[in-house]
Amino acid sequence: MERLSDIISIERDNELVINKKWGSGSRLVHIITLSSSFIALFFIVWHLYRQKAQGSLSNIVGDDLVFAALSVLCVCLIYSSLADLLNTSTIRAGKNELTVTHHPLPLLANKRITSSRLSGICRKDTTSHHEGITHRQYEVRVVLKNGKNIRFIVCRYQNDAVSIIKEIDSFYRFKGR
Repeated sequence: MERLSDIISIERDNELVINKKWGSGSRLVHIITLSSSFIALFFIVWHLYRQKAQGSLSNIVGDDLVFAALSVLCVCLIYSSLADLLNTSTIRAGKNELTVTHHPLPLLANKRITSSRLSGICRKDTTSHHEGITHRQYEVRVVLKNGKNIRFIVCRYQNDAVSIIKEIDSFYRFKGR
């Protein structure tokens, strides 16, 4: 196994396996987000429990919707923070298919593409600005033979995206096709 960075490790055999750790963000930010979300979720559930115990749940339909929306927001923040702290993305390039899976917390971003449909791989850099802060993401995109360009995985750091593209390109030898 070869380590390209603290975030990416590579195994080569009959298939290419790239493991990319997510937890590169600030742990303090995640701990604060998790703590505040758990506390908020506790108070929301506690408030609803008290309303039910008092028999007044039927009178607060509007409040229920607000508390339900806040509960969903808290659960999403908790899941997102846990995923960012714990998850690893595994990219497998094999003779028959190219896949990316995210674990231990599953996401909808898992992809499976048969290698016969592949014609290349590229990077798309995106930049967004919010309240004076610039956010950059580096998308690794798969180009299909029909011309479609599909987002495969998103990286926080340019060198991670470059390493992934270089390894997959080398494995499939796209430039020679």
